[in-house]
Amino acid sequence: MTAINIKNLPAVIDDLPAEEYHSMTDYVSNSMESMFLESPREYQSQFIDKTTVKETSDAMRWGTALHALLLEPELIDSVAVRVPDSVLNDKGHRRGKPWTDWKAQQSPDVFLWTGDEWEHLVAAVETIRRHPKASVLLSEPDAVEQSIFWLDEKTGLKRKCRIDVRKGRFIGDVKTSADVTDRAFSRSVNDFGYHRQGTFYSDGVKAAGLIEDPEFILIPVTKKPPFICYPRTIDVVSQQVARLQIDTGLKELAACYDTGDWRLPGEDDLPTIGLPLYELRNHGVI
Repeated sequence: MTAINIKNLPAVIDDLPAEEYHSMTDYVSNSMESMFLESPREYQSQFIDKTTVKETSDAMRWGTALHALLLEPELIDSVAVRVPDSVLNDKGHRRGKPWTDWKAQQSPDVFLWTGDEWEHLVAAVETIRRHPKASVLLSEPDAVEQSIFWLDEKTGLKRKCRIDVRKGRFIGDVKTSADVTDRAFSRSVNDFGYHRQGTFYSDGVKAAGLIEDPEFILIPVTKKPPFICYPRTIDVVSQQVARLQIDTGLKELAACYDTGDWRLPGEDDLPTIGLPLYELRNHGVI
C-alpha cells in the first residue's frame, strides 16, 4: 500500500481508510509513542526497520468490528462477517465442505464471527447507543474516524491521530474492556496509555484549528453480559502526567531518530534489577 503524500501540515482528512492511516508510520501516533516509551528497540523493529509486524489480538479484532458497526456501519461487511449456522454443526464446529466452500468466498482480511460472538458485538453497540451521554455524542457528530496530521513544533516530528467521533468541543474514543469499574479501568488507563491519548488527540485538534478547548471522553463498553457502557473524562492530575510523558517521550524519540541509537537505557552496562515497588511495599521494605 502506498501512503498518501501530505504536502501541507496540519491536515485533516475524512474517509481515509484505516489501513492507509496505520501504514503512514513516518507520522507518530499515540500508540506508537506508547510503544517507544515501553521499548525503543520494539519501535525501531516495527516502524524503522519494519522487521516485525504486530499480531492481531482478540482485543484488536473486537475493536475493529465494534468501531465499524458503531461508527461506520456501511463498512462492517468489509471488516467482519457472521459465520452462517449452515456451515457449522450442532456443536458449533466447522462442517467440512460447507465450511470450506463458504470460507473460500470470504476475504482473508475479514474477521469471522460466530453467532454468539456476533450477538455480543451487536449488544455492545446497542449498549453504547442507549447510554444518555454517549448517545448525544454519537447523534449527528461533526466527524467520525477523522485523521489529523500535524507538525510538533518542539521536536520537528510529524504526528497523527485518528478520532473516533467529534462533536462540538468533545472528542469521543470507544474502548472495549473486560471490566469498566473504577478500580479495573483505571489500570487499563495506565496500562494502555489512555490518559496520554486524550492529551495527544487534544494536541491534534488544536493544531488543526478544529477545537480551541477540547474535552476527551473515553467510552468503554464490556464485551460480555451484562453489557455496561461507562464513559469517563480524564482527571486533571492524570492529564498533567500525560503532558509530561508525551513531551519527554517525543523529545527522546526525536533524539533516537537523530542519532540512530535505539538502545535501551543501560543496555550496554551492568545495572541492577529488583522487585517492583508494590512487592517491596507488600513485604514492608518501603
